[in-house]
Amino acid sequence: MKFHISKFYNALQGVRYACQYGLWYAVNKNYFQQFLDLKQEELSVLEYSDQFSRLQDACGMEDDEEHDFISFVRGLRPDIVERMTDCKTIHEAF
Repeated sequence: MKFHISKFYNALQGVRYACQYGLWYAVNKNYFQQFLDLKQEELSVLEYSDQFSRLQDACGMEDDEEHDFISFVRGLRPDIVERMTDCKTIHEAF
């Protein structure tokens, strides 16, 4: 049986937000799942960033710079992440 850490992480984040935000999570679950599943793939970094921001706004999530950065980087292609060794915020990533 293969263990997919990203699926586990997404499920864990879903449970965390369901417990923390209750009704908010129930209303925004579809946007939240799209947010967790967002990957850059063939998008440019700018297109990916726009989609990331749109879904983040649609979810109505609280701003948390560290969590936002981790979520943003998690969806980027590995070749781009390798070049971001000194970045600690989304703003620095650009």
